Amino acid sequence: MVLGLGNSIISGAALDSGYVNQYSLQLDGVGDGLLVDRTSALRCEDTNSFTMGGWVSNEYGWSTNSVTDFIIASNHGGGFQIGVVANRKVTAQVDLNDGSGGSNQSLSINAAFDSSQFGYSSGTNTGYSTGDDGYQFIVMTLDTTSGTGVFKLYIGGGGLGTTVSKSNDVHLVGTANATSGNDTINYAYTGWGLDRDISIGYKDQGSSTPIQHMTGFIDEAFIMNAALSHDQLKTVYNNGTGIDMTKASGALGGGAAYSPGSNLVGLWRMDEGGDATTVEDSSGNNHTATIQGDPTWSTTMRQAI
Repeated sequence: MVLGLGNSIISGAALDSGYVNQYSLQLDGVGDGLLVDRTSALRCEDTNSFTMGGWVSNEYGWSTNSVTDFIIASNHGGGFQIGVVANRKVTAQVDLNDGSGGSNQSLSINAAFDSSQFGYSSGTNTGYSTGDDGYQFIVMTLDTTSGTGVFKLYIGGGGLGTTVSKSNDVHLVGTANATSGNDTINYAYTGWGLDRDISIGYKDQGSSTPIQHMTGFIDEAFIMNAALSHDQLKTVYNNGTGIDMTKASGALGGGAAYSPGSNLVGLWRMDEGGDATTVEDSSGNNHTATIQGDPTWSTTMRQAI
């Protein structure tokens, strides 16, 4: 059974590649999530560029307080994070320096619902809100190939609020530009050293700050060590049906051709079910995630072909 955008219950629907989506992972906001041991590849240290995010949903309403429903993050201070915070605002951040021990620069984008028409201004508050119905495709990219970081936030699918009709498309909702020369992800500026594992569904911000866990569903999370273009993300989103990210694809959804090449460094599909205590890395790079807490395997999944 496959339902349209805004309705996420499906049963074993298959993508053209033959991949069958089996489950999502439902997190309770208390102690649930996934932990992945840090590696230089997952932290994109070789390229200092990335595409990160996933397919997430919350049928019960996103946070209405200051707690962030983190989708993916590097733990403690520094590095990167993306999530949904109060009033269904999507928030993303990356910390950069010039690679030679210079001062830290935090680039932040907050895409919040307001009374304006859809659009963005200076990469800060925009006229966009995640909805409570169906899955959202929430992704951040960092491109440092020019020698200076360019940070972007994209959202696709689900309820877009009262000023924007629902759309099977991926929207660029914010851009933030680094100071010239800042092109290196900074993991160490807060004094916590380089001890930063990757978490999915929560963020451990250190002993002085409570761990913040997501309440909702994650159907897929991924990390690439290159910045996909807007048009490539449209193909990955594929009008809300998604693609098998391990396979190359021609242009879909009004987008451009996609190929993972060697850039897909982590892909967690949440399809294990049963009594599984880990989630496989389907990228082939063996970045197995360890389940934290007691999440539930769910058949509330993103729509699929």
